[in-house]
Amino acid sequence: AGLWARFSVVNTYKDIYISSNEEAFTTTPQNGIVFGEPATPSAYGVYASTISGPIVEGVSGSGIILQTSANNVFLAGTSELNATGLELGSGANYNHFTRMDLEGNSVADATVAGNYNTFETMLANSTNKAFHITGGTLNQIKGGLFNAITIDAGASNTMVESLRYGFNSGTLTDSGARTTKINVSDGSSTYNS
Repeated sequence: AGLWARFSVVNTYKDIYISSNEEAFTTTPQNGIVFGEPATPSAYGVYASTISGPIVEGVSGSGIILQTSANNVFLAGTSELNATGLELGSGANYNHFTRMDLEGNSVADATVAGNYNTFETMLANSTNKAFHITGGTLNQIKGGLFNAITIDAGASNTMVESLRYGFNSGTLTDSGARTTKINVSDGSSTYNS
C-alpha cells in the first residue's frame, strides 16, 4: 500500500498521491490507502481522522480500503483506474465520503459492507461497474452521478437520495431490505443519446 495506517486517532492526512498518472510506477502497488486490518481487534483501526484530496490511480487492487475504521471524513479526491475504487469492510462504520471521483475502475467503483457510512455528491461512473452495497445497515448515498448502483440482500435500511444513475447504461438493482429511494432518476437515456 502507498499508505497503510493502524492505531491512528484524530489525524489529518493531506495531499496523498499514489498515482500512475503523476509518475509511472516501477512496481505497481496492490492498494493505495489502507486503514486498519481485516480480522483484527478494533484497536488496529483508524478513527476520527480527516483525509483531504487523496489521489489514488492505477493500483492493481483497491484504491482505498477501510477495514476497522470509523468516523473518518474523506474530502474530495479520486480513486480511479484501479480494480476497485473504495472497499469498506464490515468494520468500517460511520465514515463520510464527499465529492470523490471514482472512474475507470475495472471491478467496482465501491464495495460497502460496513454500517452507517455516507457517500455524498460522488461521481462513480465506471463503464459496466457498480457502486455496490454488499451488506451493512443504514448506509446513505446522497447526490451525485453514478453508472450503476447495486444493493444486495445482506444490506438493510440503505438510503439512496437525490442522484442520477445510468451514466454508462447502468441500472439500480435493489435486493436489500427496507431501502429508501427519494428523488432518484435513471439518466441513461439522457447521457447516451
